Amino acid sequence: ARAATRIVAARRPADGLLAPLATLLASASLLFVVVFRDQTLATVAESVRIKYVVGPTVPWYQEFLRYYYLTVEESIDGSLTRRFSVLILLLCLFGLITVMLRRGAVPGAVNGPIWRLIGATGIGLLLLTLTPTKWVVQFGAFAGLSAALGAITAFAFARVGLHSRRNLALYVTALLFVLAWATSGINGWFYVANYGVPWFDKQPVILGYPVTTIFLVLAIACGVLAAWLHFRIDYAGHTEVADTGRNRAVASAPLLVVAVIMVVLELGSMLKATVGRYPIYTTGAANVAALRSGLSGESCAMADDVLVEADTNAGMLQPVPGQRFGEYGPLGGEDPVGFTPNGVSDTLEPAEPVGASPGTVNSDGPVDKPNIGVGYAAGTGGGYGPEGVNGSKVFLPFGLDPDTTPVMGSFAEPASDNSKIAAEATSAWYQLPPRTPDRPLVSVAAAGAIWYYNEDGSFNYGQSLKLQWGVHRPDGSYQELGEVQPIDIFVQKAWRNLRFPLEWAPPEANVARIVADDPNLSEDQWFAFTPPRVPVLQTAGEFLGSDTPVLMDIATAANFPCQRPFSEHLGIAELPEYRIMPNFKQIVVSSNQWQAAEDGGPFLFIQALLRTESIPSYLSGDWYRDWGSLERYNRVVPSDRAPEAAIEEGSTRVFGWNRGGPIRALP
Repeated sequence: ARAATRIVAARRPADGLLAPLATLLASASLLFVVVFRDQTLATVAESVRIKYVVGPTVPWYQEFLRYYYLTVEESIDGSLTRRFSVLILLLCLFGLITVMLRRGAVPGAVNGPIWRLIGATGIGLLLLTLTPTKWVVQFGAFAGLSAALGAITAFAFARVGLHSRRNLALYVTALLFVLAWATSGINGWFYVANYGVPWFDKQPVILGYPVTTIFLVLAIACGVLAAWLHFRIDYAGHTEVADTGRNRAVASAPLLVVAVIMVVLELGSMLKATVGRYPIYTTGAANVAALRSGLSGESCAMADDVLVEADTNAGMLQPVPGQRFGEYGPLGGEDPVGFTPNGVSDTLEPAEPVGASPGTVNSDGPVDKPNIGVGYAAGTGGGYGPEGVNGSKVFLPFGLDPDTTPVMGSFAEPASDNSKIAAEATSAWYQLPPRTPDRPLVSVAAAGAIWYYNEDGSFNYGQSLKLQWGVHRPDGSYQELGEVQPIDIFVQKAWRNLRFPLEWAPPEANVARIVADDPNLSEDQWFAFTPPRVPVLQTAGEFLGSDTPVLMDIATAANFPCQRPFSEHLGIAELPEYRIMPNFKQIVVSSNQWQAAEDGGPFLFIQALLRTESIPSYLSGDWYRDWGSLERYNRVVPSDRAPEAAIEEGSTRVFGWNRGGPIRALP
């Protein structure tokens, strides 16, 4: 502004005021052409209004929350990479302001661009206070300004360091303190980028020592050195450094060294994850595959590694003929005790709520306390359905057919006789199919409290459901080969699919059976199960294709580049046929909130016109992983009875401030 004013004042005697002011006005008008090329003033104003009505809306004077979220432990928004970026931005900004105010200029640099850079950054930080949300991710708008500030700060402090060793020591102290503060956060990344990354859930540690402590000790030592150099000035004078090329390089290196440390940490983390998990999915492996596909074939990122059970009933194992079993059929075995076809609780309440840190993006949760929520996968919350093959009236999940799928459960009403006995059952032997790459695991749909081990060896309490391998010999005899605990992804009561990788089975195993044991008489310690399945799995890319309309959550969209989002044209939306969702925690605390019907999200018409069914899916080779899930949408009214609407299009010209009416928000 100062430079433009100076030019206008200098040329005013010759050109007058009208010509330069008209030029400035034309330049400013170009912004409006870009902003309002496809939207009107009224629509922009209405969009801003409805966002404040729906929320979340945080007033400008609570901008400190954005900086508070940077300090939240065990949060992606408080990860070391995000902390470092913002802290370095602030250090460079205020450090450069100090140099400019104290010295008036940076030798070798022009003052005007430096002040404009400082002003643009400062004004940007002030304008950020006006945003209704206070998410840390919005600091990304300063990426370009931060890089420019870093470059000029390194140049400026190289000169300062040559003039005073004390100032150089203070500069290094500040950088080390930034590193100490940054590395006090986790090395966390968003969604699938976390897979295989070291320290994704804790502070970085080297040789048993927290990295943050190491940098803090170095910062304190450097600060003591700076204090000693400061007090030494009283009797030794200023300790300038010779202006040689070597000394200039050393004085300008601290910020570069700190930046290199962070880059090596970030790239090293991703490289370790990619190499350590290969050939299992990681972001790095997907990127490499995408580069390869530029030369041959096609890469679809996560859609190539998510395996889908297209038909749950087709993979159901059949009992070996000739066995004896009781009234409940092969699943109950010869003499089940306490297990019955209707031994499932009426409601499958979540075992515990899901929580996320304050400041979770794309969420309408509270801004100053953890975001807590509960939820089910579609069709897994229990209830009643048609009577099944063994007399069960339990509603079956995942599209299982009650005419061919029996159920056994140990739940009993508190006053019943079964509530006073320990339950146990051993099913009949089921025939395993030949081992093939497209049938890598045994799945069992189960509900209730089931004991299982995590990948790190820790366990989650429940009752015992095991899969026992065996051999059916030609003479008709059976030999037991051992039992294995299931893989489960998190503690819950709802229906889910337990996993038993076939690579755990002995090579000679050709049959398997379920061994269930529930000696705990507590009301919440029960479980139910269906027969084992060995499904034929196909990739999500093969299952969904590239033309099927799909609802993709924000978290998953970038990881499924080959799938087509459902279209929207002139305010009319296409009905999606499937939904691709992230992991369960992300669904509960974010996805199901920003898409909610009451907030005007896509669920508004989806929940009114479609019914939802969960489709079993797994991440190839990583059976412990909750990668996310797939849902199938079925129309409430079949398409042959509800054909596509005939749309009449037209146009009319109105003023940009014309508003047909406000958008209605639910109270």
